[in-house]
Amino acid sequence: MKNIILLLITVSSISAHATNKIDITNEDDFKLITTIMKASECNAYSSLYKFQQENNVPNGDEFIDKFMSNEAKKKNSTLIDMTNDCQKALLDFAEITSSKN
Repeated sequence: MKNIILLLITVSSISAHATNKIDITNEDDFKLITTIMKASECNAYSSLYKFQQENNVPNGDEFIDKFMSNEAKKKNSTLIDMTNDCQKALLDFAEITSSKN
């Protein structure tokens, strides 16, 4: 679970990226948009863990674990798959933005 937390915290910075001109019919721009959307989702999950770490809400860890397990089930996925998806979004974002420089 700690690895998931660290990965989600890392991914959270991605969603702050903004681009002035995006053409959704352009394959690269579309990939950028979908990558940012995925990173934003991961950022939301990361925020739960950060909040719990900072506030130590009673039974908060159990709540977050149940919430994340439920999110995985809704996606017909696992927590590991969700973590891998977040990691892929981070790598894709780095690749996309480095190629635009």
